[in-house]
Amino acid sequence: MKRILFLIILFTFINNFCTAQDDPYLQKVNNLIDYQIKLKEIHPALKNLYPVAVYKDSVFNIYEIDSSKNMYALVKKIPSTRYIIKGIRAAFPLEENNYTTTCVVTEDAFNSDRDYSVIFHEFVHCYQADTYEFEIKSGLAVYLSEIENNNYMWELNYPFPYDDEEINNLYALFIKSIENENLSEAERHHDLLKEKLSASDYQYLCWVEWKEGSARWIENLIRNEFNVDNNIAGKKGKFSRVSFYYGGSNYIKLLNEKYHTADLKELFDLIYN
Repeated sequence: MKRILFLIILFTFINNFCTAQDDPYLQKVNNLIDYQIKLKEIHPALKNLYPVAVYKDSVFNIYEIDSSKNMYALVKKIPSTRYIIKGIRAAFPLEENNYTTTCVVTEDAFNSDRDYSVIFHEFVHCYQADTYEFEIKSGLAVYLSEIENNNYMWELNYPFPYDDEEINNLYALFIKSIENENLSEAERHHDLLKEKLSASDYQYLCWVEWKEGSARWIENLIRNEFNVDNNIAGKKGKFSRVSFYYGGSNYIKLLNEKYHTADLKELFDLIYN
């Protein structure tokens, strides 16, 4: 009996060792555990780790936390049902992972502190999905209307009036006020946007400012911890959806400082109302 038990243990050890040796991503994914220990006090959204899917050559390696070992383990290697562009960093209900919200990356996602900060940005989206996301968007007419029209990519392709000169200028003034850390002026410009936009357009604006802005805000808190330059994509260039990432993250920063709340639901209410 002891001999059998010994052989089972030996086989398990050899199998795990070979798996780790053969898997080029397992250790890189497990580095997230060490990062999370250092970062989890920054915000409640960082207190949990989430599934990670690494894509290469039309195959996903899917990793989940083995709670008994407090380590990531490869749970599935499966062909992808779609093409994933190199450099993707995204979180969404992944079909190949039973529609569990999963951080999806390509194999180049683990090279630096900056890269890991982006993965934690995607983990914030996983946290949103587990907590407030459906509660918030189910109360938005823009979401209900787009889903009714089977536009499941509405967050990416909603026809916001980016080419409207008045809206463009108002958002530029909003950005300037938050860069000057003038929250009252920022709130005034945001209220003017609410007056000028349709109800659906304003809801879309607030949704992206919250969803992407809060993830960007937390990402930049992580970057500050790493002494890495902040992510300021959307600050310059043509007015677009990414402008709301920049505007939302900085708006949330000022709202957090004034109202002393890190609760993402409360921060959405402050943006929207």
